[in-house]
Amino acid sequence: MRIPTTLLAMVSSLAFAGDSAKQFAHVDFVRTAPGKNPAELQKAVEEKMAVYQKAVSEGKFVTWSHYQRLFPHGSGQGWSQVRFRLANSFAAAVEDANCGIPAALATSVSGELWELVCCAIEPVAVLKAKYVVALFRKMADGITPQAYEAYINGAPRARTEESVRKGNAGVGSMVFHVRFPGGTKSEYDYVTLTGYNDLDKASRPPLPPNPGADAADRAVRSTVRRELWRLGSRTQ
Repeated sequence: MRIPTTLLAMVSSLAFAGDSAKQFAHVDFVRTAPGKNPAELQKAVEEKMAVYQKAVSEGKFVTWSHYQRLFPHGSGQGWSQVRFRLANSFAAAVEDANCGIPAALATSVSGELWELVCCAIEPVAVLKAKYVVALFRKMADGITPQAYEAYINGAPRARTEESVRKGNAGVGSMVFHVRFPGGTKSEYDYVTLTGYNDLDKASRPPLPPNPGADAADRAVRSTVRRELWRLGSRTQ
């Protein structure tokens, strides 16, 4: 889904000044077209992979990935596929994300622009994983984005990195600030992606490390939704 050009121009001038060194993700939530099989969409994505790989090789993108949503599942959930591309600049992220996928195979439900604000272990490790757990989160009342990002870059990041090193969690995590759409009426403000190569581990809700840490977490944020994605195709 292409984010409206006029809105992007306004957001770019007001909110992204000085963001040239940051990374942004354009995330497209997609529904397979009526009467079409998800396998047909996956085949079309794979046929376009050389185009995406060229963009990565040129340094425009870090990666371009296509996921199938495993949970929640069903026709009433709105979308079944996720197109995700991590870009090295704001300009690259906001280009048309359709990338030639036939409209007859897929319908874009919504398109979002995310800014990477925290990474525990290398982001490419997360995006190479076979499965991704996506936690959609809302800031608690009175918490600012600056306070939220200072918090997640502290103890939560350290706990994740320790768990990865001990083999108790996935391969790492990334936290994104949802920059478009945004505002106080948005359902969620941040999204945490955690990569796994083991479906059993990915399917289990993580346990809080201790009551004190859990209480601190609740004071800053709440989890609005949890999703499980399976990697279909990605660039190298």
